[in-house]
Amino acid sequence: MPHRGIPDWRSNAPYRALAACDAPLIAWEWLRRDPAYRFAAARGETDAGCFGLHRFEDPACSSALARVWWRRDVDPFVLTAAAAPCAGSEAFSPDLLPVAATIERLAGAERLLVTDGARSLRVDIVAGTLLEGPAHLTWQLPGLVAAAAPMHALARFIALCRTGVLRRGTCPSPAGARRWALLLRVSDALDAGATQRDIAEAFFGEEAIGRRWRVNAAARRTQIQRLVRQTRWLRAQPAARLLMPGALGRH
Repeated sequence: MPHRGIPDWRSNAPYRALAACDAPLIAWEWLRRDPAYRFAAARGETDAGCFGLHRFEDPACSSALARVWWRRDVDPFVLTAAAAPCAGSEAFSPDLLPVAATIERLAGAERLLVTDGARSLRVDIVAGTLLEGPAHLTWQLPGLVAAAAPMHALARFIALCRTGVLRRGTCPSPAGARRWALLLRVSDALDAGATQRDIAEAFFGEEAIGRRWRVNAAARRTQIQRLVRQTRWLRAQPAARLLMPGALGRH
């Protein structure tokens, strides 16, 4: 039986919407289906670090509603900044953003999450506060190679402040996001007890599959078998791995 908050896999619409999401929210969609995560959240455990989070989020919440606080050690796109009181053109205030901005104090630090339900940005405030009015942000970037991801996130943050548009990140690519959403649909189908033939009929239509699909729709059958194999492999990985560019490769 599907869990609370999980869409009906037979409808493509919810998964088409997920294909517009960036990595933090797609990773959340995988994590909230993880039996181990659901069990830990239901027990009221307080340490979500083993799942890559600062705190548990209700697994019934979809990416459109969830506030997911990925840790910086699993999400290389999390920004780090110090905040100081400021006025003028360099001042930043979350209240002026056109998308939802949430500030929480987690694990001893103030943390900002900006999301429109499909795309998101995270900022860790390591000194000062954003809760006492407009602030000047001094950014901290790590190393050389490691700086690439937060620099991309910073460009998105600046664009958001200037234009009011939260742009999509580069991870995953649009094709990768569509693939992850498709595999998520297959995963939900398997959880609902669907057979490979059931999945094929939902994806391609009963007429395309026919009565003797092992013979008459061999290519479709092979395609579904590949999707199921990839889905099972992906379900065996920590959801947080989806946050790392290129970490999953091709399977």
